[in-house]
Amino acid sequence: MKVAQTLTGYYTSTTYSGTTYGVYHHTVKPRVTAVVTPNKSGQCERFQAQEYYSGAWHTLTTSSCVSLDANSTAVAQLSLTNAVDQKFRVRSEYEHSTKDTTNLSTWSGWLYLTVRN
Repeated sequence: MKVAQTLTGYYTSTTYSGTTYGVYHHTVKPRVTAVVTPNKSGQCERFQAQEYYSGAWHTLTTSSCVSLDANSTAVAQLSLTNAVDQKFRVRSEYEHSTKDTTNLSTWSGWLYLTVRN
């Protein structure tokens, strides 16, 4: 099983310490799309956002369950406050239920973003 995600809405990218970050204008709410394969329509996907400060990553929020649609896709919009010049990352988790006895819960990889004026 695989959880793949994409970020959309950024206008360029930049690199910090070898990691690529999508760069967003401060007025844009980043959109995260997760796709679970094989199809797990109706199952639960959660999104987690973290911010980097004081030399470490800190969890800002983990969403409630977002039901995967008929295409096994879930979408979330990030609302970031005081975000300009800050570093963020986001990932999603497929959360298996009692209906899915063949898979464990699985996290996607991290996607990185930053915000500029």
